Amino acid sequence: MSSVLSTQNYELTNTITLYPNPVKDILTIQLENNQEVASLELLTLKGRSMKKVENTNSIDLENFATGIYLVKVTDKEGKLGIQKIVKE
Repeated sequence: MSSVLSTQNYELTNTITLYPNPVKDILTIQLENNQEVASLELLTLKGRSMKKVENTNSIDLENFATGIYLVKVTDKEGKLGIQKIVKE
């Protein structure tokens, strides 16, 4: 099993805003209290990593297939959060 979906403490999950959702191309991520995003990772529902970007609050999903994905967000303090998105 991927460590991404293991029993890690996802402290950021309730502080993440993802928009637009559903998304066609660019997904923007905003954290509460203006926390900085260290990395974003797009995962399949089975936990397979599809794309990872660092030091940005957006990710380009234009070339990905329609479906449901997970977005794993890590802030500059190393805190994690995961939310589902729908790719149109």
